[in-house]
Amino acid sequence: MKVVGVSVLKIVEKMGLNIIEKPIDINNKLVKSKNVNTAGLCLAGFLEDFEPESIYVLGPKEINYLKRMNIDERIKTLDKFFSLKPAMVVITDEEYKIPEIKITAKKYFVCCAQTKEQMSSVMLKIMKFLNAELAQFVSLYGELLVIYGEGVLITGPSKIGKSETAVELINRGHHLVADDVIEVKKVSDQKLVGSAPESIKNFIELRGVGIIDAEKMFGMDAVKLSSQIDFAIELIEYGSQDFYSTNLSNEENIEILGIKIPLTRIPMQIGRNIATLVEVATMAEKQKKSGYDATKTLLKNIKKYWR
Repeated sequence: MKVVGVSVLKIVEKMGLNIIEKPIDINNKLVKSKNVNTAGLCLAGFLEDFEPESIYVLGPKEINYLKRMNIDERIKTLDKFFSLKPAMVVITDEEYKIPEIKITAKKYFVCCAQTKEQMSSVMLKIMKFLNAELAQFVSLYGELLVIYGEGVLITGPSKIGKSETAVELINRGHHLVADDVIEVKKVSDQKLVGSAPESIKNFIELRGVGIIDAEKMFGMDAVKLSSQIDFAIELIEYGSQDFYSTNLSNEENIEILGIKIPLTRIPMQIGRNIATLVEVATMAEKQKKSGYDATKTLLKNIKKYWR
C-alpha cells in the first residue's frame, strides 16, 4: 500500500487553471495532502496550522483584505505567507490585480494559478480530484470485470484459468477492466475502485495463444477504464478444501484496504463451465443486495417443514 503525491502540473491541467507564476519544477512539485484551504487565516497571521503540502486558495475576500493594506504591509504579509511554501496557490478573483502576489510567488518558487470559477466550486472540484488521486493504493493479481453491472474481482493461484475465464466472460458481453495486475484505490470508507496499469490496459495474456488486445478483438464496449469492486470470486483447485459445509448460511469476505468485500469460492474441475458459474454467483450476490438470499430462504423453508 502506498500514498502518492499529485504533481502541480497535473492539477493545473485537470482543473483548467491559468498559470500566473510557474516555477521550473512544476512537474516535480507534489501535492500530498487532500486538504484545500482558504488563505484568510494565514494572511491574518494565524500560521500555527499551516500545511505546506496543501493547496491554498485566495478568494475575493482575501484579495480585498490585501487591497486594503498599504504596499509595505501587503508585501510583508505576502512574504510571510509564501515563505512557508504552500504546495500551490489558486486565485479565484478574476480582477485581483495585485502584482506583489506574482512577485512573491516567484521569490519562493511557488506555483500560482488563477481560475474564473467561484471559490467554493473550484475548492470542491480540487478536493474531489485529490481524494481520488491520493487514495490508499494497493496492487492485486487477478482479473477485474464488470458483470451485470457489478465490479467482480476474480482471484486464484497462477495457471488456474483466470485469464481464460475472463476472455469467455468478455465474449458473452461482459466488460474487462484489468487482467493480471489490478491497481486498487480506497476512495471512501466503503468504496474500492480498480483499474489497470496504463502500460497493460486492455491486454490479456493467454497461455498457448499469447497476448491479445481485448478492445481491438472484441470492440470498444468490451473494456472499461475502471470499476468499483463489489464482489470477489476465488478460483481454487477442486478438492483443496471442503465446500460441502453443513453451515450453508456461512458467508465469507475478503478484506482489501480495510474494506470487506463479499467472497465466493469456486472449485475448478474439467467439465465445469466456470464462466457460467461466475455469472450465476454474481447474479446471486445481486439478489442478496436487493434483499433476497436463496440459501436463507431454503433454510427457513426446511425449518418450517420439520416443525
